[in-house]
Amino acid sequence: MIRALSLILTLAPGAALASQPDCFGGALAPEEAAQGDYNVLDFPGGLVFYQRGGDPWGVEVVLEHCPSRDRVAATLYPVPDAESVDPADAGALADVFLDALDATETYTFGDLARLAEARGANVVQTRVAYQSCACRVAGGR
Repeated sequence: MIRALSLILTLAPGAALASQPDCFGGALAPEEAAQGDYNVLDFPGGLVFYQRGGDPWGVEVVLEHCPSRDRVAATLYPVPDAESVDPADAGALADVFLDALDATETYTFGDLARLAEARGANVVQTRVAYQSCACRVAGGR
């Protein structure tokens, strides 16, 4: 329930006025500063999940393994002639990651990438050389 409430606050228009995101402005790593503010959900095993605005008008969801800095990021862009990503589509993409985190079976980042691609997302699997704000925040919780 807490997870769902956190996502609703993150996705709701004007939610930024209601609460300050975990990662914003100077709290962001320099490498992620241009990518937008976000809230962090942390999970056992050093995993963090976050969602933020992607390239113009897109929505990006990220699952990152903080100890290794491996991550899978999936971005949805609006369909032609739309001004933004449909909130239902954004929610379905986030659910791909969140459902896997709550599942009893094990998913690899490759599995998640394939599931996100099936939802129409552009997916990038990578290892970053910097510590994201999400990992810094989760390490302090």
